[in-house]
Amino acid sequence: MGNPTIYTVGGTVQAGGGIYIPRQADEELLGLCRSAIFAYVLTPRQMGKSSLMVRTAQTLTDEGICSVIVDLQELGANVTAEQWYFGFLVKLEDQLMFDTDVVSWWQENEHLGVSQRLTQFFEKVLLAEVEGQVVIFVDEIDSTLSLDFTDDFFIAIRYLYVARATNPEFGRLSFVLMGVATPGDLIRDANSLKSQNLMASNLELDALVTGLKVGKRLKTPNKTVELDTRVLAVATLQQVIYGVKELNRLEDHSNSVRGVAFSPDGETIASASDDKTLKLWNRQGQELQTLKGHSNSVNGVAFSPDGQTIASASDDKTVKVWNRQGQELQTLKGHSNSVNGVAFSPDGQTIASASDDKTVKLWNLNLDDLIVKGCAWVRDYLQNNPNVNESDKRLCDDIGTRRFY
Repeated sequence: MGNPTIYTVGGTVQAGGGIYIPRQADEELLGLCRSAIFAYVLTPRQMGKSSLMVRTAQTLTDEGICSVIVDLQELGANVTAEQWYFGFLVKLEDQLMFDTDVVSWWQENEHLGVSQRLTQFFEKVLLAEVEGQVVIFVDEIDSTLSLDFTDDFFIAIRYLYVARATNPEFGRLSFVLMGVATPGDLIRDANSLKSQNLMASNLELDALVTGLKVGKRLKTPNKTVELDTRVLAVATLQQVIYGVKELNRLEDHSNSVRGVAFSPDGETIASASDDKTLKLWNRQGQELQTLKGHSNSVNGVAFSPDGQTIASASDDKTVKVWNRQGQELQTLKGHSNSVNGVAFSPDGQTIASASDDKTVKLWNLNLDDLIVKGCAWVRDYLQNNPNVNESDKRLCDDIGTRRFY
């Protein structure tokens, strides 16, 4: 029989001096934390949750990712909401050593609800003072089940995730919830939890219906709800109604992509890149053509109204005109510095280009108009130069006589 001292019963393996045996959950949780994804570990007691938490936190710390562990049991059960939320911040202060005086900050913001103060603290203090990624492990979350004010705590955590869409700084902050509970146990407002879970599962219409139910409930007269709960309801509805999902990813340029345009029929996409090329793609993400010809970065691209011609603007001081098959038709020279943008007129007969040389140039693509203008300029020369042969003298006889100066 092996040495019994290698086994630990109760508490963490690390504290008991035992040998930690890695499991699949170790790599899964570590991967979620590295990717700043919100996670939870909810299992019966004596299954190694705390040991998993301690090991993951230590590994993240070794990798340069700031890790904090908050045991909610330490906050107590016979406390007010004010004391509980402030106690949570004190645990963060003990480990992160903020420059901000947490006691003074909490008192100065007492006009806010406690959960709003919590989210404001994360944004205004924690993320402002701590560089890089931060993972907060919240242990013994089941201890909140006996409290009647912690719904907003979990809703606030979810809000911090949703708010990443409008404040990318929140992308540095993630949470891992540990304990003996189910997700449904943690938030008694089932509709709010259901709406967020549906969003996570990409079931937008169902999430929208549920989110609307939450919103209507919050509009009930005399309904007292923390501000963060209202904010979360608004954020959920915004995410469903205005959210745009990535349908495809077009990856083949070897440098930064500077511009992109859809063809008028919506079937072709053109992209302009610092790799000196334009690429044409279909909507399924398949590359159709690579247009090579520019000698420097391509900054902009545009389709003609009929979709058959493409114009590109480049740091090589030129505008190039291409057909839909990727053949170069013309190079328009005249700018003395980088050309940053290009556009077609609605009739497709004129190209406008914008340059670092402080000018916008207009380029005429109307063949008939160009012939008329050309004849206006050259007619006197053809008729009066004795060295021009007779056939050339009559070159513009059937072309309009309007002069252009």
